[in-house]
Amino acid sequence: MHLDYFPGGKLGWLALLALMFVVAGIQRFLARRAARARIGRDWDSDTHVDRVGRPYAGRERRDPADPEQDQSYRVDDQTWFDLDLDAVVARLDYTQTGIGAQTLYRALRRPALTPELGRRRVALADAISADPRGRADCQRVLAEFRNRGWVLPWILWGPRLLPPIPVWAMRVLGVTPLLLGPAAYFNESMALVVLTIVNLAANVGLHALTSHRHRTEMSAAAELGEMLSLATDLRAQTLVRPAFKQHERGLSRIQRVFGRRGRGLNARLLAARASLVDLTDYPSAFFMIKVTALYAGLGRIERTRPQLCELFDTIGEIDLCIGLAKLRHLRGLTPAQLGERDDVALRGATHPLIDECVPNDLDLSAHGLVLTGSNMAGKSTFLRTLGLNAILAQSLGVGYFDSYEAPILRVYSSMSIIDDLLAGRSRYRAEAERILALTRAGTGGACLFLIDEMFAGTNPIERTAAAHAVARYLSETHIVLLATHDLDLVGSLIADGFAAAYFSETAYGDDLRFDYQLRIGRAGRPNAISILRTLEFPEAISADAERFAGVMSRAAPEPDPDPTTNSARLTRGG
Repeated sequence: MHLDYFPGGKLGWLALLALMFVVAGIQRFLARRAARARIGRDWDSDTHVDRVGRPYAGRERRDPADPEQDQSYRVDDQTWFDLDLDAVVARLDYTQTGIGAQTLYRALRRPALTPELGRRRVALADAISADPRGRADCQRVLAEFRNRGWVLPWILWGPRLLPPIPVWAMRVLGVTPLLLGPAAYFNESMALVVLTIVNLAANVGLHALTSHRHRTEMSAAAELGEMLSLATDLRAQTLVRPAFKQHERGLSRIQRVFGRRGRGLNARLLAARASLVDLTDYPSAFFMIKVTALYAGLGRIERTRPQLCELFDTIGEIDLCIGLAKLRHLRGLTPAQLGERDDVALRGATHPLIDECVPNDLDLSAHGLVLTGSNMAGKSTFLRTLGLNAILAQSLGVGYFDSYEAPILRVYSSMSIIDDLLAGRSRYRAEAERILALTRAGTGGACLFLIDEMFAGTNPIERTAAAHAVARYLSETHIVLLATHDLDLVGSLIADGFAAAYFSETAYGDDLRFDYQLRIGRAGRPNAISILRTLEFPEAISADAERFAGVMSRAAPEPDPDPTTNSARLTRGG
C-alpha cells in the first residue's frame, strides 16, 4: 500500500510510529513503577529467595586460596559446624542472586582481620537504605538475574578445560558435512556418502560427550553471558556506580572480548539442554555449533579470567550490601567497634536462630572466663552467641547486639566433638586432636577460643588436670571461654586468674524454669538429677541417684546473691 493512501498520508505514518514509541515508553514506565512498588512492599517483609539445595559454598570451594592472607582468616570446618553457621547464613540471606549468596557465605567464612571492610559494607548499606528509589532500581536489575549465578565459580575459579581437539579442527568438522553432503548428492558417490555419515557420526558423538561431561560448564558459560548483561545494567545505576570505578579498565577489556552484553558467549545456545527428542538440537550436533561455541567461549574466558573474577565479586558485594541494608532495616543491627580496645564489651547479645532470645551483656577484661551452671541453662548457646557475633562483626560490620567493642579476633571452637567408628578414633582422641589444633592456631594472632566440656571423654582426675593446663596455656595470649560442670576445674581456674560466670534455673516443685541470664560467680546447686525427674525417669533411679550424690559431693559454693542481673563485669580473679 502506498503511503499516500494511508489516512493522513506520510504524516499519518509518522504519527502512528510516534504513537507506538510513546505507548512502548509508557509501558516501560508503568512496568518499572510496578516493579518499584513490588520491591518496596518486599522491603518491609521478611521474605527470602528459595535457596534449598543451592551450593552456597561454591565460590569458597572453587577458590580456597586467599589472595590477601593478611586481610582475613578462614573459619575452620569444626568451628563452622559448632556455631551452626550454615543455618545462620540461610537466616541472614536477603540477597537476590546466587552471586550475592555465595559472597555472603564467603564473607562469613573469611572474617576480616581489619575493621575497614566491615565499615565499607555498612557505609554502602546505609547509602542504599537512604535512597529508596535508587535501591529499588538496583533490586529490579538484580531481580532479572534472580537466583542464578550459582555455577559461575566452576569456570571462573575452576581448572581450565582444554578441548579434545583444537577449536579450528572442530570448525572444520562442523563445516565439512555442508560440503560433503551436496558433493555426494550431485556426484552420486557412495564413498562420499559414507564419509559424510562418518563425519556426522563423529560430530554427534563429540557433541554428546561434551554435553554430558561439561554440562555444568555449559550452564556456567550461559550464566556468564547473562552476568555481563547484568553488569552493564547495574553499572548504569547511579547509586552503585562508584563500586565499578576501580574496575573500569577490566570492564573495557571484557567488553572488547565478549561484546557489551556478553553476546560473544552465545549464552542462549549454551543454555539449551541437549535432548534426543529435541529436533532443534540436531543441527547443533551435526555441525558442532554448541561444542565450538563452548570451547571458543572458554578460550575468551581464559584471556579475561582475572577481570571476570573481579566483576563477579563486585556484583556479589553490591547484592550483599543490599541484603545487609534490608537485614538492618528488619532487625535493627548495630555496627561494631573493632580494634580500639584489648578487652571485650558486649551489650544485648542475642542469637539469630533463637526466637525471642534473652539478651546478655559481658564485660571481660580477663583473658579467661570459666562458665558454669545448670544443664540446659544456656552455657553452650552463650558461647555460640559470642562466637557468632564476633564473626559477624568482622565480616559484615554488624551483629545481633546493642553494642560490641573488642579487638580483632580469630574465632575457634571445640564444642560438638564426636568419635569416629570408621576411623577407629575415640571421643577423647578426637577431643585431644581438636584441642591440639587450637593450640597451633593460636600462633597466627589474637584468638577467641570457645570450649565446651573439655576432655569430657576421659576420667575426672586427668580431665581436670589436662583441661586446666590447656586453659592456662591458651589464656596467656588469647581470650578463652570455657564451659564446664567440673567444679574442681572451676576452682583451680579461678585461683589461676580466670573470671567466673554462670547460668541457673528456678525450681517449682519438679518443674525447672530457666531465665537464660548470665550472672557473676559460680553456680551452686546442680540440676542433672532434677532433670531426670522432670523427664519422668523411674522414681527409684532418681532417688538412688540423689542418695549417692549426697554421699559423693562436697559442699558446693553458693551462687552470686544477685539473681536478676544479666550483665557480667569480669576481671582476673573475678
